[in-house]
Amino acid sequence: MQSYLPRTDADRHATTKAKITVDDQIRAIDVKCTQKIRYIITKVSSTLHYPYLMLAIIEIMIFLVVLFVDVVVVIIIIITNITTTIIIIVIVVVVFVIVVTTTIIIIIIIIIIIIIIIIIIIIIIIIIIIIIIIIIIIIIIIIIIIIIIIIIIIIIPSTITITITIISIFIIL
Repeated sequence: MQSYLPRTDADRHATTKAKITVDDQIRAIDVKCTQKIRYIITKVSSTLHYPYLMLAIIEIMIFLVVLFVDVVVVIIIIITNITTTIIIIVIVVVVFVIVVTTTIIIIIIIIIIIIIIIIIIIIIIIIIIIIIIIIIIIIIIIIIIIIIIIIIIIIIPSTITITITIISIFIIL
């Protein structure tokens, strides 16, 4: 049992001294650990020739620890608040599905519009080619008709004249 009698100065001094030594030992251990960590960082950094690489690795490790703690907190929240979480998950999934389907529908509509535009362009090109062919055929027909008319105008009168001349010659003879 503990005594409730007032302590002497020697007792107080011994307790304080013991407490100081424990604090000193803790500080010494802390300093040794810090020195070892610094030594390891320096050694690895100097080995890799990249002094900031180790700091980046340590920052990444701290980030991963914080991330792990966040994940654990989220898991705890999910476990404690399962109905709210299920509702939120359902809402998120529904919104995700809506966004994905809307995006897919928009992409399909854009593809269909592009295909329709390409088909219309092809049809217009075909129509233009057909019109050009028809114009060429009409021009050829007109040229043929003109040639026939010229032949008729030049050859027929000359034939008539030749025929009349021949007939006249026969009559005279």
